[in-house]
Parts: sequence; C-alpha cells; structure tokens
Amino acid sequence: MYNMKKYYNDHKARSRKRQIPFNLTYKEWVDIWGSKIAQRGSKPHEYCMARLGDIGAYEIGNVKIITNRENNLEQFSNKPLGAKLTEEQVLEIRSRPRKWGDVTKWAKEFNVDRTTIDAIVNNRQWKHI
Repeated sequence: MYNMKKYYNDHKARSRKRQIPFNLTYKEWVDIWGSKIAQRGSKPHEYCMARLGDIGAYEIGNVKIITNRENNLEQFSNKPLGAKLTEEQVLEIRSRPRKWGDVTKWAKEFNVDRTTIDAIVNNRQWKHI
C-alpha cells in the first residue's frame, strides 16, 4: 500500500524548498490525485502534479495530474528555450501600472528574480515583444 501521507508531506517540503506556495490540505491533495496516485513517479510515463502554466501556488484550481512527459513538453511549449516566463506573462507584467514594491511582489508571483521583472518592465529583456 502507498504511504500517501508521506508523499503529501514530501511534496509540501519540496514546494517549500522551491519557494512555491503549497495551499492544499491532505484531503484536497488525495482527491486531486484520485486513482493516479499508484502511477505517481519521475519517469516520463508516470504522473506528477503540475501547476497551470507552471506559475502560482499548488492549490485547488491551479493544478492538474499529467505525465512527466506532458509536463516537460508544456514547460517549453509557450516560451523560448530556458525562459521561465511566457510571452503572455511578459505582456501582463508590462501592462500593469507600477508603484514602489511591485517588482519584488511580481517576482514572487511569477517565481523569478526581481532583476528579471525590472529588466522586463524597462525593456532590457524580451525586447522582441
């Protein structure tokens, strides 16, 4: 039998280490996994819990269960190789009105360094869009 409580605690700890908010209770986490929990793992054909657009918290409405292969393909499908943000996210950042402290807040929201946000809003990065 699978020790789901250990899997849950491990997932929560890895999220904390990656500085990604984890807002799922144990029951919510188990419900989201459903029958796929037995096929959870790190091989391409095994399943993982992925965040929508690979941004935001692990929370209801922002996660889905997909294969690791699908997760890796999604990671690069909508952004240049190595980029952490999509073009849509860059446009969103640029469209926002700015005030003191926003750069740091947005860096946390988009899971990037504050210098990345600063370079985007000042058109030093992503100049092509």
